Amino acid sequence: GAVLAGQLFAPTFLDSEAFWGGSIFYNEDLIHRMHAVPYWVKYAAFVVMLIGLFVAWLAYIKDTTIPGKAAEQLGPIYRFFYNKWYFDELYHYLFVVPAFWLGRQFWKLGDIGTIDRFGPNGVAWLVDKGAVGAKKFQTGYLYSYALVMLLGLVAAVTWVLF
Repeated sequence: GAVLAGQLFAPTFLDSEAFWGGSIFYNEDLIHRMHAVPYWVKYAAFVVMLIGLFVAWLAYIKDTTIPGKAAEQLGPIYRFFYNKWYFDELYHYLFVVPAFWLGRQFWKLGDIGTIDRFGPNGVAWLVDKGAVGAKKFQTGYLYSYALVMLLGLVAAVTWVLF
């Protein structure tokens, strides 16, 4: 499918004026040179793939003892390739560990130290302190409650009038 689509649509997409309207500039001579590379360059990847396919068939289908023998004889080289050149470990220590450290710092300083402190925890602290102050007004005497209601009414009327 991709080969046929490439053959069918290559002239349309590679003609810079017709499809792209001149918005993309590229060197026509360079495009021509890419098609004129030597045949060994074009087929080198295919030949390497065939060699790899043959070695895989030989090691994993015909004689299954080859991978174990290679691992024993090549030791560190085998482990180096088996561990994918240690790219995962390198990526882990260069990017994952610093990203987790940075995330923890944002969590401790930003979330806990700022947002929680002044947000939910700050409001809870204010309510707690306000309740401690309001507790003093809870005497159980009717005249105390009447005085507080009268003061509240005076404050509301003053606020509305002025």
